[in-house]
Amino acid sequence: MAGSGGVELAGISVAFQGVRALSDVDLHVAAEGVTGLIGPNGSGKTTVFNVVSGMVRPGSGVLRWEGQRINRWSMPRRVRSGLVRTFQEPSVFASMTVREAFAFVERTTARHHGAGSARPGLRDELVEVTRLGSCWDSPAAQLAHGQKRLLGVSLAMLAAPRLLMLDEPAAGMSPAELDLLGEAIHKVRDLGVGIWIVEHHMEFLFGIADYVDVLNAGTVIASGTADEVRQSAEVISVYLGGEHV
Repeated sequence: MAGSGGVELAGISVAFQGVRALSDVDLHVAAEGVTGLIGPNGSGKTTVFNVVSGMVRPGSGVLRWEGQRINRWSMPRRVRSGLVRTFQEPSVFASMTVREAFAFVERTTARHHGAGSARPGLRDELVEVTRLGSCWDSPAAQLAHGQKRLLGVSLAMLAAPRLLMLDEPAAGMSPAELDLLGEAIHKVRDLGVGIWIVEHHMEFLFGIADYVDVLNAGTVIASGTADEVRQSAEVISVYLGGEHV
């Protein structure tokens, strides 16, 4: 998505042991609305997230966040600036109850961002939307898979993100849980937070994304609205197996 602000990748390339994972990638993701990042397995989607979050340093190219070059920023600095991500495997503070996990994230966010950083009522709204109140005093480690994912996403939403990066949040979720996840995403989006989603569940992604970028073999092959990407002949051929979604 063209424009100023947000995250900008300009000519980003990454190689692992001589194998190119990303090749001269140019992307812009606004810190508003919902942007999807799709592509076949091995296309480089999670590598893009790893570069932006600071887990992987690119071999070349420039990475900017809200106009500032952040190639050398540490991961904690990126998080404090509002770049918050989840991972494919849910991280939910297994030794804590759901109640304790929410309280821990709220305290940590207040310590790093100030007492006024919390959005009033957001925790209670997320608990209601995701129905996590039903397991409020249960150990997080004992939650069902879908509940763990909803908890992990909710905790990330409480960490004062300006751009929330969700890596395959819908994986393994039931249709009912997907509805709850979609409601939570809409809730945070409506607060002015940008949502950037890597996802394989096409029906879910196209149902919530305003804009979609497509990777194949480490390069961007298409960008546009969800409808534009659905109708792209190259995307249909390379990614969707010749069938419309």
